[in-house]
Amino acid sequence: MSSSATRIVYKEPGKGTEAFYIFADPEMASKWRKDSSIPLAQVVSSFNVYTTDNGGVTGLASAPSKGVLEDTFGTSNDDEVCRIILEKGEINGQLTGVPSRDETKDPFTMGNRG
Repeated sequence: MSSSATRIVYKEPGKGTEAFYIFADPEMASKWRKDSSIPLAQVVSSFNVYTTDNGGVTGLASAPSKGVLEDTFGTSNDDEVCRIILEKGEINGQLTGVPSRDETKDPFTMGNRG
């Protein structure tokens, strides 16, 4: 995997503003969308799914509960949720291998506010 990651964001159509996201290699994510036989392990940075405390894509990130994943995706299986986010999510913001100031303080905080 390259030294950059892309945040892929999924918002359930017609249901509020809660966003879920994963991190993936941008080149591999594009290839996977054309050929889903590529193993997910070669695409995603990890099988962790995140949401934020304010429901958007900025703020303090946390892992959603299994119940929230079940309600949103119909499953709480990390592999399946990552697959759905890769298929239907929006590529949103490429991060380079150099962490931002917030990332060095807290690996779950995104953005450039101090």
